[in-house]
Amino acid sequence: MCKRFFSILLALTLLFAVALPAFNAQAALFEKPDITLSSSHALVVNLNTGVEVFGSGADETVFPASTTKILTAVLVIEACPDLEEKIDVTKSAMNRVDLYSSQAGLLVGEHISIRDLLGLLMVKSACDAASVLAEHVAGSEEAFAELMNAKAQELGCTGTHFVNSSGTHDVNHYTTPRDMSVITQYALKSPAFIEFFSMKQVQTSETNLSKKRFFSTTNYLIDANRGGKYYYKFATGGKTGTTTPAGRCLVSTAQKGEAEYLCLVFGADGDSAKGTNKAFDDTIALYKWCFEKLSVVKIASNEGAQFETKLRYAWNHDYVTLTVSDDVYAIMPTGADATVNRDDAEGTATGLLVSADIPDHLDAPVAQGDPAGTATYFYRDEDGSVTTLATGSIVVYESVDRNFFAFIFTKIGAFFSSTPVLIIFIVLVTGLVGFIVYRLIIRSRTRRRPAFRRHKRMKANYRRSFRR
Repeated sequence: MCKRFFSILLALTLLFAVALPAFNAQAALFEKPDITLSSSHALVVNLNTGVEVFGSGADETVFPASTTKILTAVLVIEACPDLEEKIDVTKSAMNRVDLYSSQAGLLVGEHISIRDLLGLLMVKSACDAASVLAEHVAGSEEAFAELMNAKAQELGCTGTHFVNSSGTHDVNHYTTPRDMSVITQYALKSPAFIEFFSMKQVQTSETNLSKKRFFSTTNYLIDANRGGKYYYKFATGGKTGTTTPAGRCLVSTAQKGEAEYLCLVFGADGDSAKGTNKAFDDTIALYKWCFEKLSVVKIASNEGAQFETKLRYAWNHDYVTLTVSDDVYAIMPTGADATVNRDDAEGTATGLLVSADIPDHLDAPVAQGDPAGTATYFYRDEDGSVTTLATGSIVVYESVDRNFFAFIFTKIGAFFSSTPVLIIFIVLVTGLVGFIVYRLIIRSRTRRRPAFRRHKRMKANYRRSFRR
C-alpha cells in the first residue's frame, strides 16, 4: 500500500513538473508588461510564429458576447461559395432575435445578398443578420449552433460551447480566450473573412423592401473618423462584443512592419453614456508593449547547411548536409541574443536552442530539398522551463548520387550479416562439420577391418602349423 501511494505521488509530481514549465517559460522569456488591465481575461499571440507572448486567465471561461460572430461568419463563408446569392428574411429567423440586441433593421420578406448580411454582421454587429444567415445555412438556430460546436471541436477547442449565432447571453454560451484565439487564427486564413473583419463601413444594396443601409464599424481601433482616442493606426481588423455579464470584449489584429499580433480581451469595464470602453484601452496598451518590447527575428536561414546525418551507399560521402526548407523567424525580446545553439544530450543547455528530429542515416541518392526531419527552436531558462518559439522543416542541402558498387557491397554485407542468414549459415557449417566428422569416423573404421582380418588369418595358420 505504501509503495503504491508513493508511486501515485511520484506520478503526480512528474505531471506537475511537465505542466509547469510552459507558464514559467513565458514569465522568463517574455516579461509581463507593466500595465494595469481593466479586462478580467486577456491573451496576445504573435501571428508570425503562433507564440503566445502574454496571457491572463487564457484557459478560464468567459462569455464571448458578439465576438461569437467571428465563427458565425466563418461558417457562412465556408457554406456559401456564392456571396452574391440573395436570400429571404424569414419570420422565423426574426422571431429569434433579442429585441434589445444590436440590429440592422431587417424586414420580414426582404430579399438581401449574403455579402450584405455578412457586412452587417461584422460591421454593425447585427444580430438579425446573424439569425437570418444561421437559418439559411443550417435550417434553424439550434442546428447552426451544432455546426458551431462541431467546428470548435474540430479546431481543438476544449472549453467552448455555443447555443446561438449572435452571442446573445446564455449561461451555456461560453468560451475561453485561448479557444477564441484558435477560432480567430483559423478564420484569418480566409481572405473573404479578412475582408469583413477589416471593414470600416458597410453600405448595402437596395432591396425589395429597403433603401441602401449605411453603418460604421463598432471597432474604433480602425475608424480614424469616429475612433477618437481609441483609433490605433496599426490596427488592421477586429470584432467587438458587449453584454452586461460579458463586459466589454474585443478580438483584434494589428501589424507594424513585419510583426503581426492578435489580441483578445474580455470582461473590460465601460460606460456607453460616457463613451468609454476599457477594452480599447487595454488592447492599445498591449499592442504598444508588443511593438516596443518584442521583435520578430530571423533565427535560421535556408541558405547554408545547419545539420548533418550519416549517408549510406555513396562514395566519399559519409555524411549529408541538411538545412531548413524556409527561413525561420521567432518572436524575441528586443535586444535579446538570437544566437541559436544545439541542445545538448542531457537537456541542460540554456538560451535559444534547436533540437533536430532527423534519422540516424539517409540512403543515397538524395536530392536537394528532399524532406529529412523537423527542427524545433525553443528557449530554455536557467530553471529548466521551456518555451517553444518556432519549428522548421529540415531538408537535404546538397544532392549526392548513389555509388553502384558501394550499394551492392553494402547490400551483400547486410544480407550476410542479417540474423536469419547467420542462423542458416551456422546450421549449414555445423551440418558440414558433422558430416566431415562422420565420414572420418567411417573411414577410420573401414581401415581397421582388413588388418583385423589379416591378424585372424595369421593366427589360424599358426594354429594349423602347430598341430602338424
